[in-house]
Amino acid sequence: MIPYFSYNQIQLGPVTFYPWGFFVGLAFILAYFLVLKQAKEKNIGEKKIFWLAIWIFVGAIIGSRLGYILQFTDFYFKNPL
Repeated sequence: MIPYFSYNQIQLGPVTFYPWGFFVGLAFILAYFLVLKQAKEKNIGEKKIFWLAIWIFVGAIIGSRLGYILQFTDFYFKNPL
């Protein structure tokens, strides 16, 4: 079997670095710039792409939290706050 390393978190002094979250954020930023480049080629305004990215980000946050709550419904019915 081939050995591999798994880093769930990395301590850098008082700061905890989570590689998974970092790469998700990096992917979001890179996708934004890629879409922005393609939008310029098709004469779509930068402002529309910016607000599209904001709403996608907000929707992803709300949707992921809702999915988490639906996954653990027993806990949230017992502790609604």
